[in-house]
Amino acid sequence: MLISTNLTNANSFSNNLCWLINTQPQYIDYFSEGLAVISNEDGKYGYVDLNGNIKIPHSYFKAEKFTDGVALVYNEQKKCGFIDKNNNVVIPFIYDSGDSFNNNIAIMKLEDKYGIINKQGDKITEFVYEQIYANPFNKSLSDIIAAKKNGKWGYLNVKNGEEVIPFVFDEVSEFYNDYASVKINAKYGAINKEGELIIPYNYDTMSLCNNSIFIVSKDGKFGAIDANNQTVIPFYYIYMQYISSDIITCVEPNKYLWGAYNLEGKTKIPFEYDELNMFDQNNIKATKNGKKGVIDKNNGIVIPLEYEDLNGYLVEGVIQVIKNNKCGYIDLNNNVITDYIYDYPFSSQFYDNTAIVVKDGKYGILNSEGKLLTEICYQYIERFVDQYKIIDENNNIGILKINNENFIDTSSHWAHSEITYLAKQKIIKGDCNRYYPDSSITRAEFSSMILNCLGQESTEYSNAFNDVTKDDWYSNIVQTISELGIIIGENRQFYPNFGVTREEAATIIMRVYKYVTNIEYQANTNSDIFSDYYEFSEWAVNPIYSCYELNILRGETTNFFSPKRYLTKAEAAVIIVRLQNILY
Repeated sequence: MLISTNLTNANSFSNNLCWLINTQPQYIDYFSEGLAVISNEDGKYGYVDLNGNIKIPHSYFKAEKFTDGVALVYNEQKKCGFIDKNNNVVIPFIYDSGDSFNNNIAIMKLEDKYGIINKQGDKITEFVYEQIYANPFNKSLSDIIAAKKNGKWGYLNVKNGEEVIPFVFDEVSEFYNDYASVKINAKYGAINKEGELIIPYNYDTMSLCNNSIFIVSKDGKFGAIDANNQTVIPFYYIYMQYISSDIITCVEPNKYLWGAYNLEGKTKIPFEYDELNMFDQNNIKATKNGKKGVIDKNNGIVIPLEYEDLNGYLVEGVIQVIKNNKCGYIDLNNNVITDYIYDYPFSSQFYDNTAIVVKDGKYGILNSEGKLLTEICYQYIERFVDQYKIIDENNNIGILKINNENFIDTSSHWAHSEITYLAKQKIIKGDCNRYYPDSSITRAEFSSMILNCLGQESTEYSNAFNDVTKDDWYSNIVQTISELGIIIGENRQFYPNFGVTREEAATIIMRVYKYVTNIEYQANTNSDIFSDYYEFSEWAVNPIYSCYELNILRGETTNFFSPKRYLTKAEAAVIIVRLQNILY
């Protein structure tokens, strides 16, 4: 990107902003274990160290990051194997595709069939499966995962390769704690980890709210049942949606009004609204008589229902409100910060006490006190975490910096901006002033980031998992995230210290998106944007393409998504910031 200080009115910027000094980078991936993937003009991949020295020549068709001293690479024949940091081949180039190792286990593809190998290259399973995927919320690859064989789905144990639940299903879900939904002959039911049918095949659709409540539909009517197939919410509604840890919104069939129940089946919000959507974890955007506001879970008014629309994040303390197709800003007490003078929808919500505002087609930057930090005179302004890209009428481009750095190991990191921003928002924390950005993020850490992003307070831990104790720092966090149905363990195991793959991250993020927006985003999954689409797990296809279309999580390179590679803490920070920019 061109960095310039030749912008129109560049000297008019507030002292709150300063120029970011940068250079145009050559393509380079992030560093892992001291090495980063880099490509040359011919599109060949190699590895470079922190000093910019080429450590492994540009000789590969494709290359993944190093994990535990080895990396997955593809040769010119597009076969993959593993090399060490001295470019020695440790597992030969015989596979069609594969993923990086996780706890000494990798899922690989050979002659159009999938199987599992260990780090010594030995087979754990035979290569007989049409698909294998790990539970999106179980990164250990050490418990039950779903696989497809002879056109039917079942489950196998990847520790020993044993097929533990028969391959008889037309469709399956991952296990959420103790249960999974399965489909036979166009009807859904639910099984436990022993493969026993606990809910009969009676339903047209099925989704799990938490470990014991299911939203199901039958003959066009929605209701909720428990794990004993007992009705919790009657089969009466034309639509139901689980929107928080304890709220299910419903639409009644007569006047199409919205209301809400808790998970015990008690009415929490009366059926008097035109629409109810998640605003944040503790509050709901409500529409009544065409006007929008915010209510809490007990139907108390937080922001009066008097606006055409409103957007924001309550922790910022400033809400964007719309009247007569113009936007202004108010505080949480409904006091006016600015009049309705800015163009909508081009003006933004507040992030980190600043917002992009547009007036008569020109862009500027506003602070939370309603004061302009720049003149409103620019052709375009785009926010990127703690930076603004500014384009003037002569197409000069400049980059402005907002925040200061927080961690001593991220000042020159490619994700420094996102990490700094989230640290200031108290969404992430470091360790002894370090963030370790290139380390794989754990399920517990990712859970913490998501809850902080949502502004959700943790509930007290109730010994829900065998591998989490009350004294663990994340105990309340995993309790809450599992209750929300966003990241869930199975068989009373949460696996808090296991990693998250990129396709799992896409799945998790799209669950957060649905949780907040009430929208089941459907992407164009027929796109050929990714050359490694054949590596995508079936359950991750729509989330991956959805994240791509929403610009939340895109490919590692132009053509490769690398679905099985573990997510780093830096990548997680970037994803959370992009998600925030869309949701709030």
